[in-house]
This record gives sequence, structure tokens and C-alpha cells, in this order.
Amino acid sequence: MNINPNFSTFNALINLITVRDICEPFIDSYSSDQKVEEIWESWTESCLFKQVDPMEQIAVIKKDSKVVGWVGFDMLHYTDIMDCIDQINGDSLLSSNTPILKALQTMTFQKESIFLVLNESTFVGFLHLDHFNKLPFRICLFSLLIDIERLILEILKSSPTKYLSNLTENRLNKAKEVYRNKKFNYDENGLEYDAQLVECTFIVDKFTMLKKSKDVIAVCPNLSNDFISKVDRIRNATAHPSANDEKLPLKNMKDLFPFILWAEELHKQLSEYIFANH
Repeated sequence: MNINPNFSTFNALINLITVRDICEPFIDSYSSDQKVEEIWESWTESCLFKQVDPMEQIAVIKKDSKVVGWVGFDMLHYTDIMDCIDQINGDSLLSSNTPILKALQTMTFQKESIFLVLNESTFVGFLHLDHFNKLPFRICLFSLLIDIERLILEILKSSPTKYLSNLTENRLNKAKEVYRNKKFNYDENGLEYDAQLVECTFIVDKFTMLKKSKDVIAVCPNLSNDFISKVDRIRNATAHPSANDEKLPLKNMKDLFPFILWAEELHKQLSEYIFANH
């Protein structure tokens, strides 16, 4: 099978998505001369109507028709709204046309947690790291992990019997159970065909089989990274539609960009191994 190490489904998809695809619109815009109590009541009513959590929204504050700052619901502590706001900071602005991966990189290494989004010169919404849990980005992340699994399977199928010997009896039995459920054929001795049996292993088992192969590790050192332990949970979280509104299984969303860098590099390493050995 000819695999181009410079191509991935992830790159093809991620380049189609920009900040506008996952940012959230402001709950509203308010005037600097409005009372905080009035803003609080309007905010609450808007959230009830839109059925959204008021604590997850922000609003912009205008003075003489010009945006001078933004405010969160939990910031409405003072009598004067101008005492509540965060002023506009050039370091926390993003264009709505910004590629989504570039936005993630910027947000990962900036101390600001909320970025205001501009469409040309107009403020149109805001972006938080939690917004990367949305479906457009999850699809891209899923495609990256599926591509990696496909490359791993390509290696495993080149010598399936050897690689299957790296699994414990318990994990091998799990694969045999999947094999049976898929109704694959058995050989004349009633045994599974190893080339099909490796397809029935879980993604964590596929990584295990490769990690125990010294020649693969020599070319693919990213297989030894701690991120391996997160792959199975992240893949499962992005694979099922019912999980679309749930957060990715990361302790800190600032780990997301380093995880993607690691996965992209692993994709490259696996592709190079296949080119060199198959």
C-alpha cells in the first residue's frame, strides 16, 4: 500500500475550519451608562430564552457606540458597569478567519482565557478553549487518530503473528471475541487468521504491540510518549455523537495543542517506517 507521509485526513479537514466555525456570539451588547442591575436582568432573560448557561456567556460594553470592554456574568459585582469590565487587549483578539489550529496555538501560550473575535473591524463573538470541544474540531481530532490507527494497522498486518505475540492472553482473548462477533472465517484448524485478528484489537492493544518492537520504536520514538495513555479515551470521546457536548478527556485544555503536535509527528514517523520497510 502506498502511503504519502505528507498527507493526512486531519490536515485536509483542519485547513477548512476557522475561528468563525466554533466561536460563540455575545449574549448581548450593553451601553456603558446602563445600570448593572438592568444588565443582570436582561442577561438572565436572554439566557432563559436561548436556554444557555449565563456563566458561560460574555457581553461587550459600548461607549459612544464603540466597544470599550467585555464582561462575564460573574463579573457583575459593582454598581458602575465600567468598574466590572475587562478592557480590550490587543493580545486577546482573533480574526474570525484565523485557521483553527493557529488559534489553538495562540490560546495555548497566552495567559488570557477568553479571546474576542473580529470580523474585519466588527466584534462578532468570543472564543474560549472549551469551544474546541465542539463538533467541527472533534471531527478533525478523530480523523487524526483514525489515520494513526490505520498506519499502525498497516505495520501490524505486515507480520501479524509476530506482533500478536506481544499481547497478553487476556487482551488476545478480547480480540478473539471481537473476531467472533464480526463473524470472520476460521482456518481448517478452527483458528483465527492473524491478519484479520489484528484488525480486531483495540487501539490501546495496537499501540502495545508496536511499543514492544524495538525496530519500530527506533523510527517512531513518539510511541514512548505519555500521550499514548490518552489516545484511547480521546478517540472514544470523539467517535460517538452522544459525546459531542462533553469535554474532551484532558485535565487541562492547554494540553490539547501539544497532544496534536505529538500525534502529527507520530503520524509522520509511522509513515516513514512504512516507506522504509514495506
